[in-house]
Amino acid sequence: MFLYSLFFFFFFFLDIRMQEQRLVWDRKLGRHVNTPHDAPVKAHFIRGPIPSWWIQQAGRLPGKALHVGLAAWELAGLKNSHQGLALSSERLTRYGVSRFAKTRALKELAEAGLVTVRWHRNRSPVIDLRLVTSVPPGNQAHSE
Repeated sequence: MFLYSLFFFFFFFLDIRMQEQRLVWDRKLGRHVNTPHDAPVKAHFIRGPIPSWWIQQAGRLPGKALHVGLAAWELAGLKNSHQGLALSSERLTRYGVSRFAKTRALKELAEAGLVTVRWHRNRSPVIDLRLVTSVPPGNQAHSE
């Protein structure tokens, strides 16, 4: 009975008090170090290259089309793919876009030929970013 209670004490009570620690490699020290719990979260960024004509066309569209487009490019960078991107309303709240504005903006982007949208009931729409290998007419650089 004594061994059972000793076993219970060590594996139950001590296990609860153990804290999980997050370690990161410190290049200067050459070893792992603890990170504080209030360490800043890594910043989000948009991975490129993004064609300038794509941004220019999205910028000419009404409403929040450019915001939604940039959120799609951010997601494409995270997924490392330009196809099959489920663009959630939660992601777009960082860009100040409501779910209703998201729907309108995706329709505008699709009509402009910048994205292809597959709509699903009660799910996030799945989009494909349309990339053209050549520059669309009217967007060539002007030579003087």
